[in-house]
Amino acid sequence: MKRIFALLSFLIFIISYSFAQDVVNLNFKYQFFDSREGFVKLSKLVIKANGKKIGESPAKLENVENKVSIQIPKGKYEINASVYSMHDGVWEERTEANDYTMDCIYIDSLLLESDYNISLTFNAVTGSKNVDVEEVEIENPSNISIDNPQTALKKVNDYLKTFDNGYYGYLEVIDGYLYDRFASGKYTKTAISNLGKAVEVSENKVAIMCKNELECVYSTYTNSNHKQMSFSQNSSFNPSTLVDLLNNLVVALNNKSSNANLGENKSNNILSSNVKKFTDAEFLAACKSELDELNKFLETFDKGYYGYLEIKDGFLYDRFLAKKYNSMPIDSLGYVVIDEEYNRVLLDCKNNSNCSFSTFNNKYYDGMSFSQSTSYDKYKLATLINNLVNKLRNPNDNKGISPLAIKTKNGNTEVQGNSEVVNSNFSSYDDEVNIALSNLFDTPIAPKTTPSNNSSQGSNYKTPLNELNTFLNTYYNPEIDNNVEVINTSVYFNFLVDGDNYSSSIKMADLKKYVTVNVTASEVKLQCNNSQKLFYSTYADATYDYFSFTAPDNANKEKLAKLLSDFIKAL
Repeated sequence: MKRIFALLSFLIFIISYSFAQDVVNLNFKYQFFDSREGFVKLSKLVIKANGKKIGESPAKLENVENKVSIQIPKGKYEINASVYSMHDGVWEERTEANDYTMDCIYIDSLLLESDYNISLTFNAVTGSKNVDVEEVEIENPSNISIDNPQTALKKVNDYLKTFDNGYYGYLEVIDGYLYDRFASGKYTKTAISNLGKAVEVSENKVAIMCKNELECVYSTYTNSNHKQMSFSQNSSFNPSTLVDLLNNLVVALNNKSSNANLGENKSNNILSSNVKKFTDAEFLAACKSELDELNKFLETFDKGYYGYLEIKDGFLYDRFLAKKYNSMPIDSLGYVVIDEEYNRVLLDCKNNSNCSFSTFNNKYYDGMSFSQSTSYDKYKLATLINNLVNKLRNPNDNKGISPLAIKTKNGNTEVQGNSEVVNSNFSSYDDEVNIALSNLFDTPIAPKTTPSNNSSQGSNYKTPLNELNTFLNTYYNPEIDNNVEVINTSVYFNFLVDGDNYSSSIKMADLKKYVTVNVTASEVKLQCNNSQKLFYSTYADATYDYFSFTAPDNANKEKLAKLLSDFIKAL
């Protein structure tokens, strides 16, 4: 009987392993040599499979080595990898037809049954190119240790105890998520269902990649999402050992229920939930009337753009008319917020996290947003969403526990209750605040109106923002200053350090009210008034009273300062 069970276990493992290996990695790297001074262009590699774009590298100067790794299902494909370069503010394919010395293109028909490493080098003067294609040997499943999740996790954690002097702490699994609990107290996390393969991404660096190029790993170091959960150290080590341990763990986790809680120190887990788990049927039975009423409102809201909401697999989905969706875990639902300044209604994530996934751009955000260009009853919409959230928080309780918040123009949030009003900085909403509010309010909350004179704001900045980004990417310092973007109510100044992406962010209202644009001999600086530290840097994980654009030789600092001022004025 034991032999039969062992055989069945082995077969289940092989099937699970095979399923985990249904995708392969295409690892590209490319570089130009002998580029003439003054003709070094900002470039990127765009990859297509059977005519469909599947990914692209970050933009770097052509004489700097550039890499990109893409996961793709096994099969036969026509692969096209083309270099694009920036010319007069426009990306164009680097071909002879566009007056370049050669066609900087790799085209091949590949039967992808395992990973491929593809290296492309180009000589900008002679017009020659070199292509090196290497098929990575498939690992034999019979040589892989068959571990249960607990054993696989212990092996990784034993290894991490001495790796980089214990910097990475330990891994644990909670409610379908894999966490890396750093020794510093910070953490990264990703849903087990999004785990791809572990690979060696660069010298002395190993990473578990997200499936399908998703930004599935949330980091409290950066308060943002990334495409990999990485492990590195300055001293040399055998990367294949860690790769094997991590892949063994990924296979074991995918072979087990994603709701398992595994690991050490669970009692100190600030994200673990004591709330009873409910099935979709229990959720729907409890909140059907609230869900139907909200969906009835959405039928005509913004001409049906937002489609309808549904509950599935423990997630709240917004199914857009465009066949895209946003999703949020039900246990991550936070405040329902009336944002008076930007005339919209928000459903925010708990703990100031990025829990809302959007298929519009395959990224995670800090909540769902509802708005339309014409006037509407945002208090009714907020109440309908809030009624649904109340039920989802506790389907067996007829008492609402989720307060309705009104975010005022000064950046604070008024939480409306029966007899008390709590004012708190909205960005500091966390578990402790949530518990306090839940204890304070024991009935559903009625919305309270706060007048606003800014119902039409939110789109005037787009033209000056595009002009600013075109200048940064083309004429200023594209090797360092990447771009500027507006996400929800914050402005992100993105920059590169050694090829890695970082950002310095500030609230829109603070940027407009408290920041001055200054030009010095070496930089253009956004300086906060009165030394207020309003910029948060993901590079240093700290706040600063300025953000600066370092000026290269002959840079037009005055024009950059004007573009920045025009953008800030338009906010």
